[in-house]
Amino acid sequence: MARRRSTTGVYGWASYTLSLSERLRDGRWRPYDFDRTHLVNLVAGIPLGRSWDLGVRLQYQSGKPEPVLGEAVARNAGYARFDVRFDKHAAWRNWILDFYVDITNVAVMPEEIEAGRKIRYALPTAGVRGRF
Repeated sequence: MARRRSTTGVYGWASYTLSLSERLRDGRWRPYDFDRTHLVNLVAGIPLGRSWDLGVRLQYQSGKPEPVLGEAVARNAGYARFDVRFDKHAAWRNWILDFYVDITNVAVMPEEIEAGRKIRYALPTAGVRGRF
């Protein structure tokens, strides 16, 4: 992971994860059905002024194993996702309040949930967090 901190300009990080998830089946180790060996995250944010921040994330996950006659020998296409987040920071008495709106998969890119079956979705989320 590489990270850039900043309170006045662009901040963010890039990360890469190498992971292998396997299961023992019929005496042999095989990739787990939901294994995603490679995961890349690129995150960037910028303060907009007046305690507002804008953040974006691009995520890539490699394809899941596709069973062929009960054996996972191939992988389906990888998956990319683009997210956007707006944050507003405010002070109230002794509290710091963070209000946010987060839209996961704002580009409505398809995700393959099982072989041959894809879904398209966007997931908006709003919330508040208080710190004392």
